[in-house]
Amino acid sequence: MKMTKLTVALAISGFLGLGSVAHAIIAVSGDTYVFEANSDIPDNPTIFDGSTITIDWTGDDGVASFNFVDTDLPGSPFTSGYESVNSVTSYDKTGWSGDFQVSIGSYDFEATGSEMIETTLEVEPSASGTWTYVPDASSTFPMLLGVLAALAGVHYCNRPRVLALAGR
Repeated sequence: MKMTKLTVALAISGFLGLGSVAHAIIAVSGDTYVFEANSDIPDNPTIFDGSTITIDWTGDDGVASFNFVDTDLPGSPFTSGYESVNSVTSYDKTGWSGDFQVSIGSYDFEATGSEMIETTLEVEPSASGTWTYVPDASSTFPMLLGVLAALAGVHYCNRPRVLALAGR
């Protein structure tokens, strides 16, 4: 009976440890990028700053979600809309390439790997800038729990009383 408890404790800690470490290594969510304008828009040089795009390629063309900031429009930031173009060609920690266009109500936005444009107005505000990779820290906690569970299992097995009981 005591040996069974030991086996179950080891199995559970092992599964938790390995599962959590695997979860942390395999990208569960996509890679997120945040936009910082570096161009000179006369009235508002930071109109699109803080816009984000998350790319995970679970679909055919890359973009999983977006959060577009346009400080000149009511209702900003925008997180949903009709995607007319979703063609990311590549992405890594240095940025992304391709084109993403979305209609949100009566507004149209276009994002490329180096630019944000609001294409609805007569004077189309645009900003060149940098999409900065935001490291995904969501896997840190599960990995830490996995390591702690594995260490707890090892510690449990190395206790003198457990070793003495296992020898019976």
